[in-house]
Amino acid sequence: MSYFKKNLTIPNLLSVFRILLIPLFIYLYLERSAVDYGISAGVVLLISGATDMLDGYIARHFNQITQLGQILDPIADKLTQATVVICIAIMHQQNKFLIPLVLIFLAKEILMGIGSLVLLRRGARPTAALWFGKVATMVFYAVMLVIVFIPAMNDLAITILVAIVAAFMVFALIRYAMLFFQLLKATPKK
Repeated sequence: MSYFKKNLTIPNLLSVFRILLIPLFIYLYLERSAVDYGISAGVVLLISGATDMLDGYIARHFNQITQLGQILDPIADKLTQATVVICIAIMHQQNKFLIPLVLIFLAKEILMGIGSLVLLRRGARPTAALWFGKVATMVFYAVMLVIVFIPAMNDLAITILVAIVAAFMVFALIRYAMLFFQLLKATPKK
């Protein structure tokens, strides 16, 4: 079976579709001259989140897990999340509490990426997303959807929602860091 045929799976196509939705979300969300655009951006984000859940389900239940998919899916996730955080920070730039969320998100992703590379260099395989990572992602999407769908939300409400997302991100980062050090300890240096 050729590489192309082996990787031409529904989950991989859904991951590519999610990546292709990113420019559409940016355009619709930042071009907020009409209320319809904000709603349309929210619908695009909902579709992206739904296809994220669907691709994982299909991959596991129909044995369509591929190495390409294991790379594409997290890339689509992180690009989408980064796009949403940055777009919301741009649209609500008067709210200075969004800047720490952007920084926490970037720090979490960079640290987790470095941790994965360290484990791979040692011959260990980084773990798949665990319950605390999935909960943090679900909270992230729920809060971001609320902010996208309610463009006139006041700064206090946005700040509270952002603090909730940041708390879940930090919690997930701490739990993954603990797991990283356990795996690092159990894996001898090459």
